[in-house]
Amino acid sequence: MQYPLGTNNPNQFAEFDAWMAQLVQRGKHSQQKYTQVYNTHGRQNSCNKDIEHSLFIDSIVELINFVKKKVIPTDKPKPQKMKVKLLVDDLNSDSEAKISAAVKTLQTNGDTTILEPMLRLLLRDVSNKVKADAIEFLSSLKDTRSVDEIMRLLQEEEFLPIRAQLLSTIWNSPLNYSYYLAEFVEIAVEGDFLEALECLTILENLEGPFEERHVLEAQLHLQDYLKDTSEKEPKKAQIMSEIAQLVKDFGSHEDDDISDFLTED
Repeated sequence: MQYPLGTNNPNQFAEFDAWMAQLVQRGKHSQQKYTQVYNTHGRQNSCNKDIEHSLFIDSIVELINFVKKKVIPTDKPKPQKMKVKLLVDDLNSDSEAKISAAVKTLQTNGDTTILEPMLRLLLRDVSNKVKADAIEFLSSLKDTRSVDEIMRLLQEEEFLPIRAQLLSTIWNSPLNYSYYLAEFVEIAVEGDFLEALECLTILENLEGPFEERHVLEAQLHLQDYLKDTSEKEPKKAQIMSEIAQLVKDFGSHEDDDISDFLTED
């Protein structure tokens, strides 16, 4: 066995080995790691095979202090993450008082990980007040990282029953969803009248700027709608015509198929 401080005298370091074995037994680090730390941060330069006991104890104390601060990992979650986890647990509880309190607290203490649990809350059989609180929460998101997560969840099959509600939180949001222009047009094409109406409202409130590739993709979705020979709901067809006009205005050039779309009754 290789001992720290460049010595091969096992008796001289029995105390260190016993202490190190306790740390290893706790599953924190390998024995080799602790030996390395000892050699690096102990009194390597001033200790040798004739080390005095007092200097050895001094080195042990120094090493212990270093390990406490730097090396020993902790399995305890960070306070903020623990708080969020407890609040998410409250969201899943059967107590509406706990749910309402959690929604309110998460407005200032949450992160993007709570968006999915919040949407699942809207799927549950809870009071209209709780659902209204959740909708208000989603409408007031300010963290720009929420945009990508909301769009991911918007396209999840699990949340199709509340997609119109979720869309309504987007056009009420202070966040900029302009990057997802084409996705909103696609949802309008595939969805029902209410979803198309919500998408129209979102498009009317997008700040831009819009990338040309996104405008072209949106136009392709509109062409798919136009070429679909199945019977179209008149109210939704009117909404789609208004969306086509918006997309045309967003683009830098006129698309012939979309122009034909705009002239249809």
